[in-house]
Amino acid sequence: MYWTPEIFKTEAVCELAVSRYGLALESVPVDIRSDLICLVAVANNGSALKYVSEAQKTLPNLCLVAVANDGTALEYASEAQKTLEICSVAVS
Repeated sequence: MYWTPEIFKTEAVCELAVSRYGLALESVPVDIRSDLICLVAVANNGSALKYVSEAQKTLPNLCLVAVANDGTALEYASEAQKTLEICSVAVS
């Protein structure tokens, strides 16, 4: 994904890339970082949450999915998202 020419970075290609390597979200152009692409990325690697916009972090269950995959992803959740439920999942 990192070396893919920008012209080939379509939503479909980017979704496939993050489904295999969540941290590839860093290389997904911001204008095509859809809610679905972000969710797929954090489901693959919770730490991809650091590349998710603050607005998208408020989506229902996105942070929960991230910390369920990798508890250390809690570091990238906004303070408002650090609920008892999410913190409990992160440490379990």
